[in-house]
Amino acid sequence: MCSVCGEPRGGATYPAGVLEVSERRLQEGLAAVRAELGAGLEALRAELRSELDALRALLPPPPPPPPARREPRGPALLRALGTVNALVSSSRAAENGPDAPADGLANRAVARKSHKKTPVPPAAAQGGGD
Repeated sequence: MCSVCGEPRGGATYPAGVLEVSERRLQEGLAAVRAELGAGLEALRAELRSELDALRALLPPPPPPPPARREPRGPALLRALGTVNALVSSSRAAENGPDAPADGLANRAVARKSHKKTPVPPAAAQGGGD
């Protein structure tokens, strides 16, 4: 009969406790191997760390970090222009007085010359040369 599982065995039988002792020895042996392997791994890690540190010392220093990003000028410029326009509009409205037209600048508007090219008819472009 098996001392571990209790089933009947065919063949050689072991005295009571022999298998338990063998299992205990096996577990102790496994623990010793694990401890030895763990110590070996720690020694290997320490060796690799020192080699890595030596290799890092050979590398050139890292480049300086890139300059800090600033806010793009476009939005800030637009905000500033909007503030200036608002101030100018309010000061002109105050100059024109309460009886002025709603747009406030209608009387001061100067007609600007359009700088767009105007199409020239083909006959006029060639004409006049005799």
